[in-house]
Amino acid sequence: MVERESHSVLCIVTLSRLLTSLQRGLAPLPPLLTRPISLLGVGAYKQQSSDRPRGYVSPRTGVSAVPPAALIDTPLGYALALMAEHRAPALALLDRDARPVDLLAAADVPALFRIATDIGAGGGGDASLLSLSCGEAVKRIETRGDDAALLTCRPSTSLAAVIQTLVEHRVHQLVVVDDNARYSGLVSAADVLAFLCGPM
Repeated sequence: MVERESHSVLCIVTLSRLLTSLQRGLAPLPPLLTRPISLLGVGAYKQQSSDRPRGYVSPRTGVSAVPPAALIDTPLGYALALMAEHRAPALALLDRDARPVDLLAAADVPALFRIATDIGAGGGGDASLLSLSCGEAVKRIETRGDDAALLTCRPSTSLAAVIQTLVEHRVHQLVVVDDNARYSGLVSAADVLAFLCGPM
């Protein structure tokens, strides 16, 4: 936000700040927020009751699809290409049983490239970073704390609980899992704001 007359920057508006402000302004909770995200149509994930995904339309095919995911041992270069191809803000990293174990977010990419290009500055960067597995690569991101746990929700999670988790942990995405803790899709802060504010 910029002050009109002096053109001074007052603050930077982020998704997290918007959600935090909305959360504070919605006390007491409207009944709508206590409903499950699956009933409200918030997020992009495969419904357990049907094989048809909802909410995410692949920019590549134009068909409704579950947001892309990759195995944890997928080479980072391939995973980044997959994110770019699908214009995905995050990529769930899965084990062999399709259970999410980590999340590679678009916000992680600058840190990864700083690691890879730090060689010229004598900082011991790693030029082979793109050939590392996604799991090994995300371990090298110093800006992630040791407590950076994977945050999940289910289609039956209330919208209020999703907002609370996003705000409390200052994250932009939650991985949606089914009753067997297998990957179903993603719900993001942008999905929540689009639902609450309507089409922009």
